Amino acid sequence: MFCICMIFIGSAQAQARTEFSYEKNAFIKYNDCLGIYPGASLALKEKVWIFSLGLSPIIGEVVHVIPAAKAQKKLDALGVNRVSQDKPLWAEIGCAHSFRGDMPEDLARVTPESEDSGIGFAIRGLPARAWIAEGRGDSVYMGAKDNPYVELVRHLVTDACYVPDSLVRVKKFPIRKERTIVQLDIGRVKKLSPDERRLKIEEEMRSTEGIYAKWAWPKYKKEKLEELEKKGYVESVEICRFFLDEKRVVKAEKISRRTGEDERVDTAPDLNTENWADTTTDAIGFVSLNEGKDWDVLIVDVGWEGINYSIERLDGSVVHYDRSLYTYH
Repeated sequence: MFCICMIFIGSAQAQARTEFSYEKNAFIKYNDCLGIYPGASLALKEKVWIFSLGLSPIIGEVVHVIPAAKAQKKLDALGVNRVSQDKPLWAEIGCAHSFRGDMPEDLARVTPESEDSGIGFAIRGLPARAWIAEGRGDSVYMGAKDNPYVELVRHLVTDACYVPDSLVRVKKFPIRKERTIVQLDIGRVKKLSPDERRLKIEEEMRSTEGIYAKWAWPKYKKEKLEELEKKGYVESVEICRFFLDEKRVVKAEKISRRTGEDERVDTAPDLNTENWADTTTDAIGFVSLNEGKDWDVLIVDVGWEGINYSIERLDGSVVHYDRSLYTYH
């Protein structure tokens, strides 16, 4: 099954003020391919801002545009294997493989190619007064005690997610004029009991042993066991997540996670003290259309069955763009 579902919710007042529409100028990106839907268009050699999961925003260029039906027909006739081995041909029609199923009207390919993740957005025609947060939001793990970021939100944090040994993760997205948007995660974790931890390690050891030849396993067994013994296994975590524009709290939300409990269809986390804050939903970029007064956040929510893309006001007051790409088929 593979289908595209789309909803557009906008603020007429905001669009009139900024004279910019995400609906006409934002495109979901998957494997360096863009989907172009009714009401929007892209031309060859147009410049776009490219926002990708885990990467800094860059300016890219449209290098191929083709009607989706034409690309799909040609791909079906030649076969994916043959087309994928022909680089120019793949650049021309290969996007039909990424968006196979319920197609958009047209497909486009952008360069430069993504270094890692091909999941994200392309945005065309941002106004000159727009600001874009830079950086890829690298994670920095910190302690809760004497943490300057925690102090900024301490009055908003409940005991559900805060204790002196709570885990803290900070993601920084630099803005011009030395401003920074910060995603702050504060997590109160419940670790596995000693017996549960022992059983978990035994289970992982059995699973790992199965991928090694008998002669190789004894040598690797000790290294693997030492690695697992250092791991902080987590049963559950209560997270207070904040977004700050400098010292101003723009958004606050609470998230509950539990090992083995589905967060999206067939997406069950195996939590530890390193990945406890890695939810399926990621803020991958921030855009301000009014020189930093308000911020729009670009969000991808990646699950096994598909990807949800949305652009919304960071404070949650407006959803500009919402689209889902179902990759389960």
